[in-house]
Amino acid sequence: MKKLLLSGLFFALSLSASYSHWTGSGAIADYRYGQVPTGVVLELNVNGDAVTGTVIVSNRSYTITTGTFNGSTYSLAFSAGTDKITASLTQKGATMSGTMTSASGKLMTVQLLQK
Repeated sequence: MKKLLLSGLFFALSLSASYSHWTGSGAIADYRYGQVPTGVVLELNVNGDAVTGTVIVSNRSYTITTGTFNGSTYSLAFSAGTDKITASLTQKGATMSGTMTSASGKLMTVQLLQK
């Protein structure tokens, strides 16, 4: 009986927190060069509606400072040097898409696949 209770507790804990790894690409809008492609990786830890983890853009890693998950939408914030970046991403099955916007006005569209 004790093993059954412990198994149920571990199962319930595993449902409340999850890790996901996403890879794909982004396109940064540039007034001189048009859409500049770049690689994007998200490593997300979701616990209830709170999201933590890492955003990797062009092989540079940034820690998520604020993150939430609501239904199918991720809202993330992180800093790239002195620039603050916000992301609004929507998950549909094993795909995710949306935008990342910097406080300095740069916009990047993002397309990701879950790995």
